[in-house]
Amino acid sequence: ARIVSALVFPAGLAMVICNGSELFTGNCLMVISLLDHKITFKALMKNYLFVYLGNLIGSLFVSVLFVYGHIPGLYDGLLAQNMVNTAVTKVSLSFSEVFFRGILCNVMVCVAVWMGMSATHVSGKILALDLRIRSLRFEHCVANMFYIPAGMMAASAYGIAAEGLNIGTFILNNLIPATIGNIFGGVIVVGFLYWYLFLREKNKLPFLN
Repeated sequence: ARIVSALVFPAGLAMVICNGSELFTGNCLMVISLLDHKITFKALMKNYLFVYLGNLIGSLFVSVLFVYGHIPGLYDGLLAQNMVNTAVTKVSLSFSEVFFRGILCNVMVCVAVWMGMSATHVSGKILALDLRIRSLRFEHCVANMFYIPAGMMAASAYGIAAEGLNIGTFILNNLIPATIGNIFGGVIVVGFLYWYLFLREKNKLPFLN
């Protein structure tokens, strides 16, 4: 099941890249345009804010459709149980665990996006995005905007016990550290370092020369 899930996960990223959608974690690479003086800090923050909120609203909307369309009832309710188990596991991790997994996750996402941008054909873009992020149990804040609320809804709809799973643990134990980790991985580890290595001009940031 984990291998199948890992094969499916990149499909969502492929939809974003090929359809011109906006994904918060991938947009962390926009810091490169800021460092290259092509956009302003205000414009960058505006994009991050609205894309993050848009991803959250969209994820919650899909969660409602998924759960109350009774899709978790498949396989005699085992899918619902798996969804709840996944959500409980994610909110049971420590802040540092989620943070570090968030860094690793968005390093892979942003490298995949970078690779996808280098391809000229749709097939090449999709192959570039085929990274096994899901199989390694990394933490992706936008994905968790679906997984955890969907698990909470499934627990309520199907009467499944979910100790410690609530809005508070979702936000404090997972969403905040995952978001911070994703930002660090995308903005600093990939965005800034790639810009520094390949794109910077020495007269732009003298203190880095």
